[in-house]
Amino acid sequence: MTPRLPNLRQAGLATWTTFPTARGRPSAVIFKRIMFQLQAHETSIAAVQRIGLELIDANIYLLTDETIDHDLATHEARKNFKRLRALLWLVRDEIGTETFRRENACFREAALRLAALRDSAVMLATLDQVKSHYAADLDEEAFAGIRARLLAWQAQVANAHLQEGNAFAVVVDTLQEARPRFVALPLTRPDFAAFAGGLRRIYRQARQLMKAAYATRQTELFHDWRRRVKYLWHQVELLELLWPPVMAEMARELHHLATLLGDAHDLVVLRELLVAQADYFGAEADLPLLLELLGQRQAELETAALPVGRRLFAERPANFVARLGVYWQVWQQYAYNGLPPEAPPVEWVGTQAAAALLNLSVTAVRQRIANGDLPAVKVSGVWAIPRSALPV
Repeated sequence: MTPRLPNLRQAGLATWTTFPTARGRPSAVIFKRIMFQLQAHETSIAAVQRIGLELIDANIYLLTDETIDHDLATHEARKNFKRLRALLWLVRDEIGTETFRRENACFREAALRLAALRDSAVMLATLDQVKSHYAADLDEEAFAGIRARLLAWQAQVANAHLQEGNAFAVVVDTLQEARPRFVALPLTRPDFAAFAGGLRRIYRQARQLMKAAYATRQTELFHDWRRRVKYLWHQVELLELLWPPVMAEMARELHHLATLLGDAHDLVVLRELLVAQADYFGAEADLPLLLELLGQRQAELETAALPVGRRLFAERPANFVARLGVYWQVWQQYAYNGLPPEAPPVEWVGTQAAAALLNLSVTAVRQRIANGDLPAVKVSGVWAIPRSALPV
């Protein structure tokens, strides 16, 4: 009988991954993923410090290891900056307005230094998505000239980024300076109270911005709403273990909403670029058609976001926070969060250890595995054998 796949988190394997190199081959460097969740044994203070420092250190690693592809490093670092800022918003009331504004501005400005290269790639992807969405109504060569010009523009942005050469270094210096300040954040409350004010603020702002955006259809309000949705999404991710079946679904829906609003915002940015650079793109005869389709697709996405947003922001902010507070209390008081109790951890050994215990060669152990005589599973290309299947 084949055993269940080992609990990779217990085995210390689930938090590790590899990044491709600049040449597309797997990197020899193994990178630790962030466990972006409050754990059962942690206070809110310990969780904020652990997660924040791991995000900072991850970005320092991403931006200093030259074997990692630059586009991927930029993308992953920007995601980490968004999580860092969501974490600061979560404890804004705890650390005070002055400290929050200083650190939030620090991480915002650092992320902006990485934005140009990533945004130029997003513009191309947005054009391709619009063409694909309306493919049935377009010629195969539609917008080819505009795409060629966008490609040239992207190359100019990438070249300027590489010539500047110090964007990564400046961001790393900023992070290294921010690290001791993060350790010293004035966190005092070890329980859910540390998060309640930040959650209430973000939820309230998102709810108000949703109503204002659909009342006025102002692009800036949709953009501001999207930002608050993303902060709340990351905050719910962090608190997922309060009640995983409920919180994971909430996080999934928030992510879906953020994607709809993000895709709509990308259309706005592409349209603004095409209009602002009329001397560069205006020579293309199909530019007016593209501008029309960009506006049409933006309206479609914003309309699709409304029912998702109305469900997510149906509660009053105080009720939303109170509900999550009850989840916290039940989890802490009864050690219950809706998941079945964890099975006893399984001890796993490799083929060499198994060979020594069985007094066989490694080749013979592998043959037993192949014959089905020895239970084992392959994890990251390495055979893992349950210790209970071997002699004492």
